[in-house]
Amino acid sequence: MLIKCGVTPCTFIILNQMKIIFFTILFNWVCIVHAIPINQAQIKAAYLEGEFEKIRTELETYRKTNPNSSQEDKIFMFKYLGVVYATDANTKDKAESYMYQLLKLAPNIELLDMYVSEKINLMFQDVKNEYKRRKQYTQQYDEYGRPKSISTKSSSALSNVTETVPVQSKKQPKKNAAWIGWTLGCLAVATAVTIFLLLSQDRGEKNVGSVDL
Repeated sequence: MLIKCGVTPCTFIILNQMKIIFFTILFNWVCIVHAIPINQAQIKAAYLEGEFEKIRTELETYRKTNPNSSQEDKIFMFKYLGVVYATDANTKDKAESYMYQLLKLAPNIELLDMYVSEKINLMFQDVKNEYKRRKQYTQQYDEYGRPKSISTKSSSALSNVTETVPVQSKKQPKKNAAWIGWTLGCLAVATAVTIFLLLSQDRGEKNVGSVDL
């Protein structure tokens, strides 16, 4: 029948493969653009039943296929992945990594609602203390280990120097120019007064001589 319709079995298989690839790409695109929310109720139910491997598989798949998930879903995902990986000594590094990512989104969060063991709770508290220590360090020091307050003060002091030096150099010539102007003006006035007095005295002497004659 396929031959009568002009479609060979090989072509039919190729069309099926292309259809599968198309829908896979379409599904991944929808997951990236529009993140699907986590079924939190299902994960919580699996956690109470102790199905940690199921939780690990589902959440890891969700993490890879939904990079644009909401902050609430990321917090939920990192929280459960951190606890699940912490139950296995061979995946301690992964557990600490997810706990650290959890604290970056929610620094004040605790694991009280998950009823974890004392060992897991101590691990989480160690990660939290390390997170706080690193955050405090990065706030006080730059990437070169220099105190940020000193570097900020030095940069502000340099900016103040560069701003004040040109102002002083501009104002000083104006004061000197004004002082020179006033001095020259006073000298001119004094010279004019002296010449006027000398001329007046010379005229007086001439008038006296003419009267005596």
